[in-house]
Amino acid sequence: MDVLGLSSWWYYTRKFHDDEATKIFGEGKGKRLKDRVYDKEYDGKDIEFKSANFKRERTQSEIDHMNKQIDKDIKYKQSGEANPHWHFLNDPKGVPDMEPILKRLKDNGIEYSSGSTYNNNK
Repeated sequence: MDVLGLSSWWYYTRKFHDDEATKIFGEGKGKRLKDRVYDKEYDGKDIEFKSANFKRERTQSEIDHMNKQIDKDIKYKQSGEANPHWHFLNDPKGVPDMEPILKRLKDNGIEYSSGSTYNNNK
């Protein structure tokens, strides 16, 4: 029994995320590795799609999760098992809690882009 209604909320949140990723990158799934799953494969890139709107600060748990994803992306990029690319539906530039995340991506050669279309903008 879902007293708080979270399973319904999670379903619609995940559906929005998946639908937006499909609008931008087309049908198909992302690469699955031992401890990392990418949302889409597109143009030789393994896409990590972020649909957050940045109207609120990220929780520490969200920041920690993204940093763990980056740790894995660094590992898989260095081993040649993945070519990670993060795509944000909404532009994270200038969002204070996202600046360290963007810096880690850039410092480790992981490209990122943003917008409701994909044109490899950085």
